[in-house]
Amino acid sequence: MAALIYTSGSTGFPKGVMMTHQSMVFTSWSLIEYLRLTEKDRMILLSPLAFDYGLYQLLMAVTIGGSLIVEQSFIFQSTIYKQIEKYKPTVFPGVPTIYAMLIAANKKSNLKFDCIEKVTNTAAALPAEFIPDLKKIFPNALIFKMYGLTECKRVCYLEPELVDLKPASVGKAIPGTEVFLLSPEGKPVAANEKGILHIRGPMSC
Repeated sequence: MAALIYTSGSTGFPKGVMMTHQSMVFTSWSLIEYLRLTEKDRMILLSPLAFDYGLYQLLMAVTIGGSLIVEQSFIFQSTIYKQIEKYKPTVFPGVPTIYAMLIAANKKSNLKFDCIEKVTNTAAALPAEFIPDLKKIFPNALIFKMYGLTECKRVCYLEPELVDLKPASVGKAIPGTEVFLLSPEGKPVAANEKGILHIRGPMSC
């Protein structure tokens, strides 16, 4: 075991997830691959390091030799905007709540962050209606819609080139893994039918 990360309880009672060294190393490299990260990237950290999303920003920055701009929280938005202008991050990792706040602020002050090249999302699914506004705020950025669980860190991602064609989709399995839906009886479900999500790969505990 390499780490014990506590869930928020969105999929049941809050619990500690035992993360192995193998799963964390694999997941870091899988994220780096599909997010197209390089040593030139500068990530701004707005999530707590106790949150798996925040922790992996640190792990990825260390792995690729990139930079991490650490902020305490997103409460003081004007301060964050000044820090973005000052340090010019290239990667903006957020959750839907943060993006909702950005969109609301943009309607009042016309925000635009040209330095951001990649926008990523986790926790709850990024609402499709957010996409047009995010494109205005981050005009030069690729928008990565993602879905994950603390137990696996990340499950799916949508290629940013498809965000306009499939704005409600959570995409496909991350590199090196499989994702599929099965019925309660363990049989594959047909297209457009509900099923139980199954994830198979080195990142699962």
